[in-house]
Amino acid sequence: MAKWAYTKGKGSEFSERVFHAYFIEGKEIGKRDVLIRLAEEVGLNGKEAAEVLDGNQFLKEVEKEIQQAQVYGIRGVPFFVIENKYGISGAQPQGIFEQAIKKVAEEKGMKPSLQMVGEEGNFCSDGQCDL
Repeated sequence: MAKWAYTKGKGSEFSERVFHAYFIEGKEIGKRDVLIRLAEEVGLNGKEAAEVLDGNQFLKEVEKEIQQAQVYGIRGVPFFVIENKYGISGAQPQGIFEQAIKKVAEEKGMKPSLQMVGEEGNFCSDGQCDL
């Protein structure tokens, strides 16, 4: 269903709703009626959602992604693939992601155009500054 939701411009919103329903609310997201209700909650058409669940419109695409995951050796989630070259398994510290992104940028000859100055964590909001 997530593939269909993306075609409707609601993919991220639907995926987030499903994650929240499962991990926070304990809903049974494997049930048809639950998925249809979640789709409706993010503004998707319930009748279309039912048709997607009953059909196989996205079957080949999903099977292809499953096969690619097997080729990569992915065994769990979360798993992040960067540039089809680097994989990050599990919930890793921010530094691991920064390292991978910097490596890809270097390989592509990209250089940051903005240099950050100042101390991390200092910010201002609503006219009040936390320095």
